[in-house]
Amino acid sequence: VREIDLKVYVDCEADLRLIRRLARDCSERGRTFDDVIDQYQKTVRPMHDEYVESSKRQADLIVYSRAHSLDIAVKTLTNHLMVEAGLVVCKPPDDDGDSQKS
Repeated sequence: VREIDLKVYVDCEADLRLIRRLARDCSERGRTFDDVIDQYQKTVRPMHDEYVESSKRQADLIVYSRAHSLDIAVKTLTNHLMVEAGLVVCKPPDDDGDSQKS
């Protein structure tokens, strides 16, 4: 299989990113709630806004981090990779995430 160039951006709401960071850093890294919030406000959020958010414009596929859209995103990504690899020729998934062979 040849190399495939595909840029995928996972779009997740800021509140959810913070909640996930708090849970991970406090439970897995032993950090305090206040330390995580301080780092998020001083570094993480500004760097995300400046560098990560701007990369969204260059994405070939944007995955929205909501449960109902993840299945559709996975099907879309899988379809794209299979088409690029020449394994199958399909139309993109419809709103229900179902692909149609052509």
